[in-house]
Amino acid sequence: MRRGLIVVVGAALVAGAALMPAAPAAAAPAWSIVPSANPPGPPSGAVFNITCPAPTTCFAIARTGSGGWTKGIVEQWDGPDGVADVIVCLDSFEHFERPADILRLMHRLLKPGGSVEVAFGPPWYHPYGGHLFSVFPYAHLLFSERALVTWRGTLPGKEPKTSFLDAGLNKMTVRRFEQIVRESPFRFTRFEAVPIRKLRPVANRLSREFTTSIVRCRLEPRP
Repeated sequence: MRRGLIVVVGAALVAGAALMPAAPAAAAPAWSIVPSANPPGPPSGAVFNITCPAPTTCFAIARTGSGGWTKGIVEQWDGPDGVADVIVCLDSFEHFERPADILRLMHRLLKPGGSVEVAFGPPWYHPYGGHLFSVFPYAHLLFSERALVTWRGTLPGKEPKTSFLDAGLNKMTVRRFEQIVRESPFRFTRFEAVPIRKLRPVANRLSREFTTSIVRCRLEPRP
């Protein structure tokens, strides 16, 4: 699964919801959402592509207008602050080891008036919220963490892990995400808990932890 932060730097990139997780609007430059570790980059400005191949190894790769590259660990980011117009975060908040730290980093990188577009899922109480650990619906809730992590270590190409978090899952729920944002420098300017299609008739505020497919929202710095 592709996941990571993509920090887009430059003037007047998009308007409205052009950078939501669906296909970018035609008005958005072709380089505004870059999935690779080596983005082509705009003719001026820079693209910061922050990827997280593992929960504790988030690398930031920045391409400058002059064609140079810099690289560093997200938690030790020493690049410039206030450089991003828009930050797009896709399928990541259920994987970050320290999501509150990531929000603080986003806040540092944003220019005044900037925003963060977030989409992640499935959340923890979704039938397949355990990702690889959900070998059938709710398996991640029915079996112990130790048993599932041990089983994962027997799969081809998988290294032994000690916990869900060590394997890249932080058990992110809708409620926990809201709480993390409330305690961050951001506020929601748009929030949507998108229900599982077949459960849409019973989806509501009380049932959303079990009926939400993905969370989509826009975050902006608090005044």
